[in-house]
Amino acid sequence: MSIVWRDTMKIGDPELDAEHRKFIALLNLIERGLEQNDVSPAVDIFEELLIYVETHLPAEEAYMERIGYPGLDDHKRQHEEFTYNFYVLLGRFRASYDDAERQRHVERLAQMVREWLIDHIMKEIIELKPYAPQQAAKPVTTPWLVPFASALGLKPQQPAATVPPAPAQANGAAPAPAASAAPAPTAQPVTGEWRSIGILPPHLELFIKPLEYTVPRPPPPIPEFPTFQALCEAAIWRSVNKVLTFFQRRNESIIRDLPPPFLASPEFAKHFKAILEDSIFPALWETRRMKMLLTNFDRTMADDETFFSKLGKRNTDHVLAVWGQTWNGLRLIETQGVQGFTVMKVKEDTKKIRSGLQPSAETVYDMPKIGNREIGIFTALLDPNNDWWQTLNKLWKPCHDYYIQEKTPMGDPDIREGTLRDHLIDTINMLPDPWGDFMVLTAHRVFPRLDCTFLESFVTNFGRTEVAREAVIPYTMRYLRQVREHPEIIEREKQDEEEWQNMQTELRKYRSWRRG
Repeated sequence: MSIVWRDTMKIGDPELDAEHRKFIALLNLIERGLEQNDVSPAVDIFEELLIYVETHLPAEEAYMERIGYPGLDDHKRQHEEFTYNFYVLLGRFRASYDDAERQRHVERLAQMVREWLIDHIMKEIIELKPYAPQQAAKPVTTPWLVPFASALGLKPQQPAATVPPAPAQANGAAPAPAASAAPAPTAQPVTGEWRSIGILPPHLELFIKPLEYTVPRPPPPIPEFPTFQALCEAAIWRSVNKVLTFFQRRNESIIRDLPPPFLASPEFAKHFKAILEDSIFPALWETRRMKMLLTNFDRTMADDETFFSKLGKRNTDHVLAVWGQTWNGLRLIETQGVQGFTVMKVKEDTKKIRSGLQPSAETVYDMPKIGNREIGIFTALLDPNNDWWQTLNKLWKPCHDYYIQEKTPMGDPDIREGTLRDHLIDTINMLPDPWGDFMVLTAHRVFPRLDCTFLESFVTNFGRTEVAREAVIPYTMRYLRQVREHPEIIEREKQDEEEWQNMQTELRKYRSWRRG
């Protein structure tokens, strides 16, 4: 049920009252969207609430101090708790990977806002009335985002322009038209960049900035194709690209000196698609059953997302079998060298794939010399019977949450140390090779404090020797071997961690001082 603003909710300060009215309007907009199963406005709502958290709450504290309100310290603690809960929810919302997940966070947001409205504004803020000084009305400068104003039928409150009356004309003629009053400047919509929260020194504000990183998503399904062959190839690529897209998430604010693993690079995905079109897809159409499907399957029955579900299990298994046979035909063959040593013979077609998957520069991605292990990975990329995009994202969400709780100032000080590590270990044990291995490297690339020292400690959970660890997490071990060749990386990360610990200590002291 929508909440209606009433004059009895006023505390006596026009700007603060306007902010409270706006807060109610935001809550009504959130709940209206939930009733219509539409969370699309949620991004803007979160950004507008971020303005409320970062500007209104400090202004409210300043007002309380100015009028000598005795409950100021208690309100500061309430504001800090609300700010903390909001930042946690904001981080989870930004990391959401599907509409259902975003819906849950928006529902939690509506609940939190309503509780805050009832417990804080309607009950406790009204207690300010007896302390509010009698003052003349003053212009209200509260900024409104245009989308919210239009959606709710509200407009920015601005002082009415007064135009002095024109002097009467001596000859009795009509008065001269008054000069048009210059329009009052309107507040510019505030964008989503980080703004000062007003309760911390600037260097600590940056320190507690919410975790943000890029989460690429697969493109929308394509509904129409000129031929069945084009539809089938697009469906195969879509299934493959879902896995590649998951591992492409990145954090631009983190400096990692070494290139990312090949699966994490958009350029690798581009090269791999070209390899499929040149070398793999042609082999699919040499089989009798695939040729029969060319004429027996109605391509209008499916898009590239639903293709395999419409194709049926028998035909899907056939596509998978031909896919596996084609890649197996590229595997290296063990042979005996001239001195009795075992050597791996590389086929000409495999050499062509090695060449086609090389990065444009060494810094773009790390591509080991393609052997049977990599060919096994390429084979595993197609698995239409399992939606790895959904599975990997579901396992990623606890990684994000545990990192926030355990490794950031916004987290839970009582969380058990090693929670994130244990989840990553469980993920590796749960997933087939090599997805868990690449999940760890993705976390390293996205989470600032999962540095190489963390990785060195983490890999000890998979065996006492390098050989034992290599069998489980070969690409994490490959990355660490490269790191060991650059001791300056470890040294800089140690300095970064020391700086983080110093900032954490300063933040604890500052919060203790504010509460003290």
